[in-house]
Amino acid sequence: MSTMLTTNVQALATDDRSSLVLQPLLDTSIAARAEVAQVFTTGSTTYRVPVVRAGAAAKWTAEGEEILPSGVDIDEVTIVPSKVAGLIPISRELAEDSAPSAIETVGHSLANAIIWRTDEAFFGNAEAPGPAGLAGLSDVHEVDGGTLDNLDPLLHARTEVAVNGGTPTAILAHPRDVMRVAQLKDSEGSNRALIEDVTTVLGLPVIASEHATEGTLWVIDSSAIATVVRDTVTVESSRDVFFSSDRVAVKATARVGFGFIHPEKLAKVNVTA
Repeated sequence: MSTMLTTNVQALATDDRSSLVLQPLLDTSIAARAEVAQVFTTGSTTYRVPVVRAGAAAKWTAEGEEILPSGVDIDEVTIVPSKVAGLIPISRELAEDSAPSAIETVGHSLANAIIWRTDEAFFGNAEAPGPAGLAGLSDVHEVDGGTLDNLDPLLHARTEVAVNGGTPTAILAHPRDVMRVAQLKDSEGSNRALIEDVTTVLGLPVIASEHATEGTLWVIDSSAIATVVRDTVTVESSRDVFFSSDRVAVKATARVGFGFIHPEKLAKVNVTA
């Protein structure tokens, strides 16, 4: 039977679990940023997002005439959060005698690892049981950005998102691609940068991530993406698993999933070296 170390029980109390893993995940993960996705927390194993594929119709109607009814085509996207977990053994002496608590410190380290893996999956196309991310999407608008000599490809992508009913909210890119944008000049032969501050381009915040695919920049509408996090995040310790070596196991688990509700409101710009 697992036992909680009484010396550090406060670090693992139920009320503190969100402060160790859940809250940092919601606060710092790119996949949970408001400019990137709608974020939902749930206690269920699955989460269903209703999607209006064809909305209600309205028409000009003369006073006194019957108002004709219209139908609504409502679909749903089912998201099943996948488990991401980590386990670290530490010595019993360190667990009992450290200040600040070694278990809490390890819990924070595991939280950072969970956030890192979450964003890796969001930008990638993880195999099961990991959730599929941006790299696995089809039905998105693709723009040939060439060598990215100017901002026209990003302008094209932003326009395509708008044409498909979206409102662009962010540009996602690898840091090296952000550097390429920063190196654009305002005219041929000039050393003056086209954009002084690349944290915002074409009125959109630029979010850089090491997990983004180099050579692909995304222009997205956050309402087209859902990030679902199970609220049953756990941080636990046990003496049992490493009993023979007198060590303590610290384990953290979270469950995260992504849903791409309207891929037509996402556009990617492919650039070459």
